[in-house]
Amino acid sequence: MSGLAPEHARGLVTGLQGSATTLGGAIATPLTGLLIDNASPAAAVLTVGTVGIALAAVAGLARRRP
Repeated sequence: MSGLAPEHARGLVTGLQGSATTLGGAIATPLTGLLIDNASPAAAVLTVGTVGIALAAVAGLARRRP
C-alpha cells in the first residue's frame, strides 16, 4: 500500500490502512458471532463474504482513475 502513496504521505497511508484493518476486525467478529447464534454458520459466511466482496469492488472502483 505504501508504494501507491506519494512519499510525503506514506506514513499516513500506512497508519490508515492499519487502523482500517483493526476496525474491520473489531466490527466483523462480533457481528459474525451474532449471525452464527441467530441464523446459521452458513448465513454468517455468506453475509461476511458478500460484504467483503462488495467493499473490495467499491475500493477497486474508487482506485480507478478517469
